[in-house]
Amino acid sequence: MTLTARMGSARAQRFFLLAETLNADAVLSAGFVDVVVDDDKVLAEVERIGWEWASGPAEVHGDLKRLFLAAPSGTFESQLEDEAQTLASIAKTADAKEASRRFGKSAVRAFLGR
Repeated sequence: MTLTARMGSARAQRFFLLAETLNADAVLSAGFVDVVVDDDKVLAEVERIGWEWASGPAEVHGDLKRLFLAAPSGTFESQLEDEAQTLASIAKTADAKEASRRFGKSAVRAFLGR
């Protein structure tokens, strides 16, 4: 997604033509970034997020990424159908069954990517 699409054409033009800058709170509230941390905590936060993603269900992550990438170019109806088919497929995976078994328990997640 482009900056112009995020900000809107008029705001993006002003931003570029006037060489404006945005502070951390502004980029967070605009949705340009997901997390803002102090400089001395950046590496720890990157590592935490990386481990969280890496320990997640890889197949599901791939399916969700595909759905997100397809959303802007398809029709609403085709997106709903694709989401329904994908969720039905995901529900049959070993990772989904494991997540359901552990739902509400404080046990550590153990996704295997299948």
